[in-house]
Amino acid sequence: MKLKIAEHGDIDKVLELHFRYQIDFIKEEDKKNGFVTTPFAKGQLTKLIEKEQGCLLLSKMIRLKA
Repeated sequence: MKLKIAEHGDIDKVLELHFRYQIDFIKEEDKKNGFVTTPFAKGQLTKLIEKEQGCLLLSKMIRLKA
């Protein structure tokens, strides 16, 4: 796993993932698997990333075989 502090260039992808699991956008039957309750606007996320370094990204490292 790789952990990094989000940067400005990550904002659109973070929002895409965020809204995929935000309660207002998921089906009722999918809510049993968990969901995000608070929607973030792009401006809020930008401030969080740029001023507070308050968004961390965790990604799975995948090794490709040559």
